[in-house]
Amino acid sequence: MRLLVARRTAVLSGAAVLLGALAACSTGGSPSSAATTTSKAAKPTAAATYDPMAGPVETPAQLPKSCSKILEDTDLTAAFGSPQVGDTSYGSYAPLPNIGRTGRVTCGFIIGIDPFGHPGPAGVTVSIITYNTAANAVRRAATEVDNTVAKGATAQPVLVNGHPATILAGPATAPSPAASPAASGTATSATATPAGQPPSSSPAQPAPSATASASGGNTELVMADGNRTFVITIPVSKVSGSAAATTLVNIMALVYQHTLPSPAAPTTTAAPSASTSTSATSAASPKPSTT
Repeated sequence: MRLLVARRTAVLSGAAVLLGALAACSTGGSPSSAATTTSKAAKPTAAATYDPMAGPVETPAQLPKSCSKILEDTDLTAAFGSPQVGDTSYGSYAPLPNIGRTGRVTCGFIIGIDPFGHPGPAGVTVSIITYNTAANAVRRAATEVDNTVAKGATAQPVLVNGHPATILAGPATAPSPAASPAASGTATSATATPAGQPPSSSPAQPAPSATASASGGNTELVMADGNRTFVITIPVSKVSGSAAATTLVNIMALVYQHTLPSPAAPTTTAAPSASTSTSATSAASPKPSTT
């Protein structure tokens, strides 16, 4: 009887040892067999840069019809960091087929009026110019930069929400009387109006040059996108140095946001009738020049 109990005890003890060994193998194991995970550090990504040649194409009819479509009072307050008071001037200019320009509008903002009722220089001038091709627009913007640098200005490349642009700043000397080819042309309408009011139909008045030279006491931003070029100038008397560059970039971002052309709406062909106004419509909305 005692012998039987001893054997059972030995068997139970051996089984316990075996189970313990199995448990150790299943939970422990060698370090090399343990599953390991590694995490790779994320590589920093560069800011997206857009190709000006791939930008939208805009017809002259899509250019803004008033200064409020380019910048609002709240935009100027945000850009300068304080409320800006003054009148606006709007100018619409005829095409220049010899350089491929199909349209141009220029708006002057923050225009002060002296006690005699004479307007002063604009605190900000924004010009939007359309060309027959994107390649032509990019080339015209590059020419403007090269010509201004040749007059002694310094060029600083910047990005406006990923869009390449150039800041031009130069010595405060008298501007050349010859207008830039990208800016010249006869204004079809250019009127000074109080802020917040639409432009009137009064006779055309001289408007600021679309590419006022930075050597004339302005800091200028030039940017091409698609078949459009943008030229924004601020007098150094308004703001200068790095503050002018920052303000110009902020203004350009707002102008670009407000003036993106809307997708073309699908058109339907009306059935011919006894009297149509097709010719009148075509005359009112001429197609852009391709020369």
